[in-house]
Amino acid sequence: MAMPPPPQLWLVPQLPSATGATLWFGAPGPDRPAPQVQVAWRSPAGTGSITLTPAWQAFEAGAQRFWYARAPLVGLAADRQYLLIASMIGAAPSAPATLRTLPRTLPPTAVLGSRFTLLLGSCFDYRRGQAGQAGALQFKLPAGDTPHLKLLCGDQVYLDLPWNEVLPRDDGELRARLLAKYLQNWGHGLQPGGQGYGTFLRWGANLFVSDDHEYWNNFPRWAAYVSSTFSRAAQDRLTDATRGLFRAFQADYRVAGAERCYQQIAVGERGEPGRLELMALDGRFGRTDRRACQPADMEALRSWVAGLTGPGVL
Repeated sequence: MAMPPPPQLWLVPQLPSATGATLWFGAPGPDRPAPQVQVAWRSPAGTGSITLTPAWQAFEAGAQRFWYARAPLVGLAADRQYLLIASMIGAAPSAPATLRTLPRTLPPTAVLGSRFTLLLGSCFDYRRGQAGQAGALQFKLPAGDTPHLKLLCGDQVYLDLPWNEVLPRDDGELRARLLAKYLQNWGHGLQPGGQGYGTFLRWGANLFVSDDHEYWNNFPRWAAYVSSTFSRAAQDRLTDATRGLFRAFQADYRVAGAERCYQQIAVGERGEPGRLELMALDGRFGRTDRRACQPADMEALRSWVAGLTGPGVL
């Protein structure tokens, strides 16, 4: 009897720097993945590889389990484009991903062809994007013009659609249903030569923040067409599952046992010309009926603004 093919390792670049990026790995299956991941890279200047030891965590969904981890990739050159492929024992290699490291400083406007490229996006509904338009975007831009950063500011998945869907009341079945929607989006275009939202995510580094459809429409208030929001107990169960999935696939805001719902990226050295700081504050993940952001996050925002020595983007 032929053995089934091994599951494929998933790779998505996140949070870039001038010397690398945070790499996100995903692996479906019941067993903990291998402890080491080999990342091979290629650039116009040559090739190389590095062995990473990610700390695997599992999202439990009834009888299913999805493993995920993040690990820093360092040692790369600034403002250079890299092709990455990840591999590990017990899994098929990842689909190729592209990373463009940040420049060491904002390039002068007088330098022809030199620029810092930020792509802003949101709102991907798989049913409307099955033809692969998102994945085809990279072929419509000038060759080699991979964004330094894609800022994806919410609704990367619509967990509350279709509107007439009745979500399971069983916790394991609920989590499995929602996990399937993430796998559908992140896995869209995994096949060789495929174009889809997964292809788009692998094209350049990503910074994710959430909006309501990562949870349900108008989160955290109840939604008329989402029956799982009609009671407090059902809302709590749905909130726990959807926040767990956001941590697993997009951004894990947990820092020293607390939630800190913001991320920061900087280009250039503090106090020097060519400095740019970016702060992405998630106003949906920790939202309540009374506030959009936690007091600690607002204090971090005030400190960030007070400490700026050059342009800042919120």
